[in-house]
Amino acid sequence: MDVASSTPGSERRQFSRLFQDAQSNKFDIVYIKNVSRIGRDTVETLQILRALMELNIEVKFNSELISTNDPSSAMIIPMLETIAQEDNRVRSENIKWGMNKSLENSNSKMYNRKCFGYTNDENGSLIIEPSEAEIVKIIFQLYLNGYSVVGICKELNNRNILSPTENPNWAKRTIEKILNNEKYTGDVLYFKTYTHNYTSVANIGQHDQMICEKHHEPIISHEIFEQVKIEKQRRSNINVTGHDVVRCSTKYSSKNQEGNYPFFIFFDLIILQHIQLLIFVKLYLSYFSSSHQLNIQILQSLDLMVN
Repeated sequence: MDVASSTPGSERRQFSRLFQDAQSNKFDIVYIKNVSRIGRDTVETLQILRALMELNIEVKFNSELISTNDPSSAMIIPMLETIAQEDNRVRSENIKWGMNKSLENSNSKMYNRKCFGYTNDENGSLIIEPSEAEIVKIIFQLYLNGYSVVGICKELNNRNILSPTENPNWAKRTIEKILNNEKYTGDVLYFKTYTHNYTSVANIGQHDQMICEKHHEPIISHEIFEQVKIEKQRRSNINVTGHDVVRCSTKYSSKNQEGNYPFFIFFDLIILQHIQLLIFVKLYLSYFSSSHQLNIQILQSLDLMVN
């Protein structure tokens, strides 16, 4: 069974498996609940059906009671798919409208969805969970101390601190979500992402957002959260402009902040030591060597190396 979304770009492992089995002639007929389950893009749907038909696979739609073996379906299927695509668009707009109306009320239950560091009281309101809140504070502080996200994971593992799922090994994604969650400042922000070409994209001003300020007790101050935000931008090797993402050639490393010398400093120290040694040899030959011609050749070579 394929329970993944049929939108283009979504990962559909069972759907891919269906095509592999079709190419291996493991079946002759595919039963699908309705046309919208193949793909909500008309072009993609027709491409999929055409590919299956070329493999001599019949596709039957239970809701519409049509089959690709029926010549009349060639006209009906595109029409049904177009209707289904528009229906999904309208449904999505209705859901967004309903969310907006609900979020206009600061007492909406949507604002009280708990995350790591918080729990709900008997009234459903957000309250701090002390032991988890301390871990959140540690994560923010470690990041400002220069630790990378991976470095924070290692540090928490070394301290035997369990993850939100009580896993002894922290995941990078978990740390990133905590550092990006404004809920720890006492605010709740909605519509942080939006859908563009069937892909979730960070909303950095392209669409309106809704925020409820001072909704609950904060764990992290706004100042610390902003400091982390600025530090993330400083370390980032990705620049986002509209829908375009550009990756820079440099990448942040926390080794400098975690006790290791950066390579270029280490290399400079080696050069400095060699220069000091060469100067010493040069002075020694100038004062103690008896072969004048040899001294001149060695000193000339040393000058080239030092310079």
